[in-house]
Amino acid sequence: MTPFPPLFRAWTQAVLRPVFLAWTGLAGVALLAVVSQVLSRVPLVPSPMGVAAVSLGLLPEVGAIMLPVALFLGTLTVARRWSQSGDLAAMYAAGLGARVLVPQLLLLGLLGAGLTATLSHSVAPAGRALAREALARASGDLRLVAGRPTWVGDTLVRAGAVQDRTLGEVFVAQGDVVASAPVGIIGADGTVTLQRGGAQGIGSDPWMIEFETLRLPLRLPPPRVHAFDMSDASLASLIHRMEAAGKSAHSERLVLIKRTTLALASPLLMLLALPLGARSRWVGVGGVGTILGLWGLQRVGDHLARSWGSELSASLPLCVLSVVVAVAWLSWRER
Repeated sequence: MTPFPPLFRAWTQAVLRPVFLAWTGLAGVALLAVVSQVLSRVPLVPSPMGVAAVSLGLLPEVGAIMLPVALFLGTLTVARRWSQSGDLAAMYAAGLGARVLVPQLLLLGLLGAGLTATLSHSVAPAGRALAREALARASGDLRLVAGRPTWVGDTLVRAGAVQDRTLGEVFVAQGDVVASAPVGIIGADGTVTLQRGGAQGIGSDPWMIEFETLRLPLRLPPPRVHAFDMSDASLASLIHRMEAAGKSAHSERLVLIKRTTLALASPLLMLLALPLGARSRWVGVGGVGTILGLWGLQRVGDHLARSWGSELSASLPLCVLSVVVAVAWLSWRER
């Protein structure tokens, strides 16, 4: 019986917990930041249930981005711990170099890459569609504050009194039409219904009427659909149409390719984390520097996509990371 299976089990058990903690912690902080940024840019904040739907929709994308980072930090932490506790030294004394852990690193890294690819290619676009729907339904979740004018898309609404969905002394302005009524009701379908009031046009041909019931739609502009909101099939179709029309699709193709390169970074980061954690005195600095360096290379690639091409630009971080991994292992005597 070889000594490898127990060693592999020990390494896997040691790595999984810090990876999970890093993933949940990083994803939680990143999700809070992303949701806050999204809500700050919309004209109307959804209800708490709507915010929960937005958060749920954005979670897969955030999870996909943070999983390779969590795998790297978890492996880095365990490598440092085994180095300080003497576990790696015991392996060396038994004639086992650190390279015996490479198959396990590759296995965990490839599993992480598969999960990242599934999230980024399939689940994240569907989640973003859910988030867009929640934002589009926000007009039905409208909660006014008495005496405070509120813009809902192109409509200004002000109520002197508010009780749940019933409004008192309502004033509504939409385009060149203004209306007022003593009573108004906000509908779940994104409309406001005024009762026993009056309306007038203030355009070039003024008019005035009285009404028993007037229903006005609260039109929120639909959230803009970006390339990273689209499924792979929709994005590939958009790229084909743009290129057929003679338009540049470098940005859209870059988004599609980066969904794969993000996943491929997982095994490479785990391979780098072992020698970095075992050899470096400043593990934290090395870890943060690696992540920031990859982010910087990705940003450089984004700017060079038009001149270099989407494929080469998206591959730039992976190419540099592969070289760094090779240098780290070849310069490690205990490998």
